[in-house]
Amino acid sequence: MGEAPVAWAVELALELSERASEVLPLGGRDRAVQTLRPSSESFVITTLLSVLSGAPEKSGRTREIEQQVIDMIPRRVPLEQVLSGFRAGNEQLADAYLGACRRIVPPDQQAEQLELVFTILFEFANSFHAAITDFYLAEERRWLASTHARRDETVRSILAGEEVSTETASRVLAYDLAGSSHVGMVFRRSTAASGNAAPLREVAVSALRGLGATAHLVMVVDRTEVWAWATVTSQSAPLAAAVTECPDVLVALGRPHPGLRGFAASHAEAQAAARVAELTIHAVSGGRAVDYHDVRLVALLTAEPGEALSFMHDELGRLGDSGETPRVLRETLRAYLECNCRPQDAARTLFVAKNTVIYRVRRAEELLGHAVRTRQLELGVALRLAAVIGPDAGPAAPTA
Repeated sequence: MGEAPVAWAVELALELSERASEVLPLGGRDRAVQTLRPSSESFVITTLLSVLSGAPEKSGRTREIEQQVIDMIPRRVPLEQVLSGFRAGNEQLADAYLGACRRIVPPDQQAEQLELVFTILFEFANSFHAAITDFYLAEERRWLASTHARRDETVRSILAGEEVSTETASRVLAYDLAGSSHVGMVFRRSTAASGNAAPLREVAVSALRGLGATAHLVMVVDRTEVWAWATVTSQSAPLAAAVTECPDVLVALGRPHPGLRGFAASHAEAQAAARVAELTIHAVSGGRAVDYHDVRLVALLTAEPGEALSFMHDELGRLGDSGETPRVLRETLRAYLECNCRPQDAARTLFVAKNTVIYRVRRAEELLGHAVRTRQLELGVALRLAAVIGPDAGPAAPTA
């Protein structure tokens, strides 16, 4: 088949993944794109093989696509939403083939080739739709009949704020929801792992044991994410040590909260902490433990990521440029503001001379186009955002 068609297919699959991430609720946009890429690549290459052979595949239901559907079911993604994601991909795929035909096929052969392509894609879409529908319904029945389904539905009902009996829920989950304070945690891999989620679940259980939890609950969401709750007396140091042993896992913690509502509240905080961690300039692949208590302000500021990024870029202007010099100026200016605009205190914090701080502040003001004190509060917020998410961050879609 050659390298060019494969490279084209992989590049197109990334575009399809980005489009599907807007339809399917799989966490933040970047994570959703990485999760969807294997099935998207499989989808595009299958159709490409059909076009090259001149005959559509019988169903187009590959192992990667089946795994993607299996991962959707515990997340309670409706069948229509799954099909909507594939339909959007098929439309984008048809447009891509149309463009490729216009670029590659000689004009006198385009009509014939386009007819062949669209016939194959139409037949492929029909058989694919039917095959995915049958597979989804069969897997959903299997999952609903499993012992995990009732536990998962109970957890999701609590998180959704529905009326739930604490006594009944505690019995179903085998976890005491009354009285105790609960710490919610989210364990994530940055990209989809092969196989099932058992290894990630083991990471969660190991970390919970390291916390000295008197009781814990673990819920596998899919291959890349596990939710957990624990009743603990201490969480930070043991958890950080546990995460270091598994460098590809991000762990986010909420604060301790009591009772049924606290169970949901701590989980929401852990999700917010995970969102902040995935926005940061530090690579998740290094393994991190992020406590909501430490990132609460940034979580609030980035509740709408697109708005936060736009605000940061507007406030910093040229001071938000990439490069070592702007970074040093931002770091100095942030210390200067945190020291109540006292250069001597900022100099001690940064281990530099007082005159160095004064010079850098003046240079920063030149890049800003106004004095530091003119918009001191807004500037301080923008500098905090730049320190966390980096000045090169572009517009981001709100996290689903």
